[in-house]
Amino acid sequence: MWKKVSVSVRPVKRSDSRWVRKNKKFVALLAAGAVFMCAAQVSASLIPPDIVGNITATEITDGGVHDGWYFYEISVEWDLNGSGAGLSHFDIIFKGICDLPDIDFDSPAGYSTSASEPTNPSAMGWTGYFEPLGDPGVTDSPAIKFNSPHVPDGEAGAEGYGIFSFYADSAPVYGVYTDALVAKAGTLPLTYGDLTGYAPACVPEPTSMLLLGIGAFALLRKRKLRA
Repeated sequence: MWKKVSVSVRPVKRSDSRWVRKNKKFVALLAAGAVFMCAAQVSASLIPPDIVGNITATEITDGGVHDGWYFYEISVEWDLNGSGAGLSHFDIIFKGICDLPDIDFDSPAGYSTSASEPTNPSAMGWTGYFEPLGDPGVTDSPAIKFNSPHVPDGEAGAEGYGIFSFYADSAPVYGVYTDALVAKAGTLPLTYGDLTGYAPACVPEPTSMLLLGIGAFALLRKRKLRA
């Protein structure tokens, strides 16, 4: 935590100037230290906002409508750095060319704290959507979108946490999915964060599989020719 420092300035005496000439290196170090402190203070005020999440998966074998699917649960925490704008929605982005899984949601699709109840994890319910063509203004990639209700004092605050879920027919793969989470809050720049855990596998489309096969065949043939 930085404290405000006041500096007094007095006229430079001849004796002071002689001392400065004799101790040039020491004065230079003091000046560099002052510059570093100022830069550090500026960078501290530019700490970027954060959104992070962990995801788990459970196979469903109850014989119901989602039998054979997987239930995915995501715990998400966000901090928009005291911006004053509440989180309106966040996305989980599917990167790359994929044969997209079937997605379904409960209603509500999750619960979280709110601006008016920052310590109540069930203060507000969220709605889940699957956006196969992307979320306009956020991403062109397919995305799972969780939207907060826009009611007085109900929108999620600049800081909060919640538990969200969805169903998918795609088996999970463990990983750290860099920038797979993206948060939208008013007119603020988008905030990206990592999702860690068991997320639905990205299965290449048949065309992509064919291209991968051709590439593998060409590489194998090249190796044989070299041998």
